[in-house]
Amino acid sequence: MAPLLSGSVEGTIPPELSGTFYRVGPGRIRVGKQRYAHWFDGDGLVFAIELDGATNTAKAGARMVRTDRVVQQEKAGGDSAGIAVRGAWTQANSLFANLAHSPTNPANTAPMFHAGKLLVLCEGGCPIEVDPQTLETKGPCIFGSDLPMGFSAHAKPDPVDGTLYTWGLAQPPALGMNVAKIGANGRVQQTATLPQQTNEMQMSHDCAMSSDHLVFILPPWKLPTGNMAGALSGASSFGHSYSWTDGVGAWMVVIRKSDLSVVHAREIPAMSTYHFASAYEKAGKLHVLVCRLIGAREDLESNFGNMYDSVWSAPTYNTLCDYVIDLASGNLESSDPVVPPAPTGPGSPGGGLDVNAGQLPMEFPIIAPGAQHRAPRFVYTLGFSGGGGGYFDAVQKLDLRKGGAAGGGEGAHTTRISPPGVFPSEVEFIPRKRPGGGGSGARAHEVSEEDEDDGFLLYLEYHAAQHTSSLVILDAKDVAGAPPPGGPPPMVR
Repeated sequence: MAPLLSGSVEGTIPPELSGTFYRVGPGRIRVGKQRYAHWFDGDGLVFAIELDGATNTAKAGARMVRTDRVVQQEKAGGDSAGIAVRGAWTQANSLFANLAHSPTNPANTAPMFHAGKLLVLCEGGCPIEVDPQTLETKGPCIFGSDLPMGFSAHAKPDPVDGTLYTWGLAQPPALGMNVAKIGANGRVQQTATLPQQTNEMQMSHDCAMSSDHLVFILPPWKLPTGNMAGALSGASSFGHSYSWTDGVGAWMVVIRKSDLSVVHAREIPAMSTYHFASAYEKAGKLHVLVCRLIGAREDLESNFGNMYDSVWSAPTYNTLCDYVIDLASGNLESSDPVVPPAPTGPGSPGGGLDVNAGQLPMEFPIIAPGAQHRAPRFVYTLGFSGGGGGYFDAVQKLDLRKGGAAGGGEGAHTTRISPPGVFPSEVEFIPRKRPGGGGSGARAHEVSEEDEDDGFLLYLEYHAAQHTSSLVILDAKDVAGAPPPGGPPPMVR
């Protein structure tokens, strides 16, 4: 990482914010002039920005993750060779580069520290370790030979004991999915099979974790048996062989964390999802805060297939819902939105939506780390106001205590709308450091409901006209306003 130029920091970085912010995403979605056939096939890039609140300075750096697929592409001739390596959605130009070749790992989804290592995650393969200072690729991180072939993109670290829970496709020639738990020291503790709905393959991008359970909800977006031979042999695209199965519900599986045993596995009403916010247990019920796609999965996947020409509207986003499961019977008792959708409101900055009276169409929900394993008061989302920008244009703070099923009303929630042509991304909550630390013991990570939003929201935003990005720092207590001592929020360009 290198120091940023003088003037790159606008405003004042909070003195207690000293550390490094990491993000991972598709850094290249084409080889030469040939585009990949899906956004999720993009070759991974890891970005880092180191903040020094004491001196109000920053350093930044970015590197492509040197995966096996990148190395193979270079050996084949680089950009001039066209697409030489098979991806999950993108076929190589040569038939022989596809046949009997599994899709390669782009390492493009999420960063995570575990067992003292900075890892880049993607369900396309095992984690890739990178150096946290130089961002140079160290290579694949193999935790155990009996782990699933595909590591999850959103593996779940337990805040109490540091155990990491992950899942992925079973090792060939087996079909299906496995779940694994890895100790804080990096040693594999246990693996188990995730029960499947049918013999058709399904994928699970994310899951929800409570204090005692993991919850998976797999949409009926499946690899039909008729497409399986071509997809697995390499004769056809793996990802594009999936389709929506009408007349079939989603598949819900509840796993006990202590021994990875199956508590419940059953069909629930059909829905599509990619991400979860959290889960918690209360009075014999398991609450799962999950994104439920508003429109059709086929339309969403079509957008992912060509992000340059995609058209985004409310149906291609989600509603955050509270799926309530009775732990004794396994019945899904309700699946209402955590907050009613934002109503229309004349004169609203959100192009007709009253953005502070309900939840916007959204994605990437998060909660404060101190609210894990209990009912959170606040959820932070990346929102779509419909104001004309064509993509995510809002960061929203939902107050579940004020705006639950009974309705919110004007001012119940807080929304920050970005200027036209400026697009925010997934937010990260950083708790404010407390004098004397956070205590010790099994519940040391928790904070009270009143202190739950005592921290900062950090996110990258893209400025389309300048083709530049900035790191924005918001006071989580005042998402729409400005942090003390006034003026615009701190920003690192």
